[in-house]
Amino acid sequence: MTLTLRLFAALSIALAGCNAPEEQAASAGATQEELLAQLASATNAAARGPEASALSSTKIPEGGWTESENRDRLLDTLAAAHGRADRCAEWASMGPNQQGVFLTLTDLMYGTYMYPPPYKKYLYNNSAQGNCVACLYDSVECRSGYECETNGKTCLVYAKPSPYASYPVCMSAPATDTYTVQQPRTGASLEKMLDHVTRIYSMAAETGSCGGSNNRMYFSVDDTLMYSLRNLFSAPVGWRNSGDLSGPHSPFTQSRETHAGQPRGQTHQFAWDTDAVWVQKPGMSTPVFDPHLVELDLDYNWIHDSNPECYYGGEYGRTRYTNFWRSHGYPGDLSYQPVCP
Repeated sequence: MTLTLRLFAALSIALAGCNAPEEQAASAGATQEELLAQLASATNAAARGPEASALSSTKIPEGGWTESENRDRLLDTLAAAHGRADRCAEWASMGPNQQGVFLTLTDLMYGTYMYPPPYKKYLYNNSAQGNCVACLYDSVECRSGYECETNGKTCLVYAKPSPYASYPVCMSAPATDTYTVQQPRTGASLEKMLDHVTRIYSMAAETGSCGGSNNRMYFSVDDTLMYSLRNLFSAPVGWRNSGDLSGPHSPFTQSRETHAGQPRGQTHQFAWDTDAVWVQKPGMSTPVFDPHLVELDLDYNWIHDSNPECYYGGEYGRTRYTNFWRSHGYPGDLSYQPVCP
């Protein structure tokens, strides 16, 4: 699984310059094996291209940063954008809604895994299934390239991924003869959306208005996250194409949203690098030109009110966020205070 994730990252880097939306990222009806072949073929190109240093420049540690570490480093970038001394000076300058937007949106992205969890697929019984050979007893191993379950009596349906092209995938075993087991997340599978945010340009505007326009965050992302947002087949876990009838917020040309809500997360970004224009939104001291610019907010109701300091149906916005997203396995940690240098 680690190899698969790294190949996704490699493809993200290799194709980030191509900026193909989801309609062109993979051919219609492509199988998992065909997509993996695309990922593998992109590895060498990514290593050669100038974009290859873009992902590594973020220096994401193994398994990603903690939520507090992410918040500290991103608050540093916001302080730099505003010319303030440090993250604590930036935090002290924020109004309640600005702090609330920062806390809820960073928590939403920290609760979102970049990649699906690893799974292994097994045969139910110990008989041969097509080109898959099961373990007969503890002293007999699976066919070369396959793994046994810990009891030594069940072979994995799929071959080991390295080198995955050397072994045929067992496609002949009917679904009724197989079962899947989710594996613990390790390494790259622990990375979150927030790990791939590189800087924040602006953090809402200080306001008492519940409306969305003054309660959004604008930030830059690395090649991996931008590719995932632009191409639905590799979208971050729990994200989908936006169903907003009004479409992307101008001047952006693409929008995504969380499956779950409310409050529902919604991003707006450029579908292609060539779509990028100069942008100046509330809270931005100067215009920004960044093809990897992303707008994010949380919509607490159907008219897209986004201020976590407001009340929705008699419920405080921050409380509504915490109650809803914790029930979906997200941290819901809004207690952050910056670690001052």
